[in-house]
Amino acid sequence: MPDATGSSASAPVQSPDRAARRAGVLLLLAAMFTVVMVYARVAADADQPTLRQSLQAVSEYPLMYVTSGIARLLSGMLFLAAGWLLLQTWIIRERRATPLVPYLFVVSGTFT
Repeated sequence: MPDATGSSASAPVQSPDRAARRAGVLLLLAAMFTVVMVYARVAADADQPTLRQSLQAVSEYPLMYVTSGIARLLSGMLFLAAGWLLLQTWIIRERRATPLVPYLFVVSGTFT
């Protein structure tokens, strides 16, 4: 049944800015990969007091350590992509909001 604006109540709501929606999805994926990275890093028990102990722990759990590294790499790449997408949003393009946040995501992704 149409509402006061003449649109159907079951019609999907379209986002005026797809870049913001895509950036949000990428940030959620980055958060999930960060959780995987932390879990795998802790499970690998690679943070030991000495280098020799750390290398021994990595050799005992190589799959967990590699999983942690891959998750960290993917998380960083997703931060870079999300920052780039956020720079494409209308609110940043029209200078109604600060571009500092997208640049911080880019810097975080670069260092990750």
